[in-house]
Amino acid sequence: MELLPLLLACSLLFAVVAPARDITDACASQINDFQQLNSSGLYLTLHHPQSPCSPAPLPSDLPFSTVLTHDDARVTHLASRLAAAVPCSAPQCDELPAATLNPSACSVSNVCVYQASYGDQSFSVGYLSKDTVSFGSAGQKFPGFYYGCGQDNEGLFGRSAGLIGLARNKLSLLYQLAPNLGSYSFAYCLPTSSSSGYLTIGSYNPGQYSFTPMASGSSDDSLYFVSLAGMSVAGSPLPVASSEYGSLPTIVDSGTVITRLPTTVYAALSQAVAAAMAGTPRAEAYSILDTCFQGQASRLRVPAVTMAFAGGATVRLAARNVLIDVDDATTCLAFAATDSTAIIGNTQQQTFSVVYDVAQSRIGFAPGGCS
Repeated sequence: MELLPLLLACSLLFAVVAPARDITDACASQINDFQQLNSSGLYLTLHHPQSPCSPAPLPSDLPFSTVLTHDDARVTHLASRLAAAVPCSAPQCDELPAATLNPSACSVSNVCVYQASYGDQSFSVGYLSKDTVSFGSAGQKFPGFYYGCGQDNEGLFGRSAGLIGLARNKLSLLYQLAPNLGSYSFAYCLPTSSSSGYLTIGSYNPGQYSFTPMASGSSDDSLYFVSLAGMSVAGSPLPVASSEYGSLPTIVDSGTVITRLPTTVYAALSQAVAAAMAGTPRAEAYSILDTCFQGQASRLRVPAVTMAFAGGATVRLAARNVLIDVDDATTCLAFAATDSTAIIGNTQQQTFSVVYDVAQSRIGFAPGGCS
């Protein structure tokens, strides 16, 4: 049985599931580990045993808050009989504005309606539903789980079956499961194409991590903010004022591929990497990636890049975290400039174990997390 992937993204408020192609996909009997990594991030399989509206695989997007599932015409009627629709009078319906940053609505049949929209113009509209889900290798069941059953999903969801939300919100996967799992924390490792990853919720071993405090970036609890304190290339700090690193709010996001840096910081990073790779032929820019080289990252001499965060946490990036291959003959610096919110993307997080300790308001990084 082929399972549709679920994408992990820390920044989403409400989780979304893409269309199940048939009842078999929707009724998969077990949970698998994260299966692959694509341009969207990390994949896992989540089983909603009672509802074809909730396909077996569910992606997680870390800043998202509720769990949305997407059904199509072939399963909508059956799903409506198996999953419990949430009435407009339910307190969970009142939580939707905080979870989706959009107002909720009420259908003519008194069913709570959500609408969720994303920065890439994707959106999902559907019904708030309740079901029993299984999670983890042991298939532990959690009754009374709330999620969104998408009726109209548009945009760049790819082959993902949906999104899992891990935000600080009452409708997120984290907040619905954590009370039964020991701790309001979660950890993941985003794999490469040759390794496997994982997602855990609950207690963890703090000894392996270096931590940075969560920063308060805005009133939006769907996002996890940190303070970038410095960067170096081949051991040499970038020649920028320390204040430049904090000139924009910075979030950690598993759903964004390319890290965005303040313009001044990015310009210095680009120049330093280009200087360190002066003997490598340059290639034309690719989309938003303007520092490109001929060849593939694994075959080039790539300088180490280190990112330092407030509180002393450091992340030393390997070649696979610094460059991203855009085709068989071209690789580019996996960073770009921004004048809005800076983002630590998933290319830089690959193979690191990243823990979000919500209870203690800190984020930790540890190398070798997927091994």
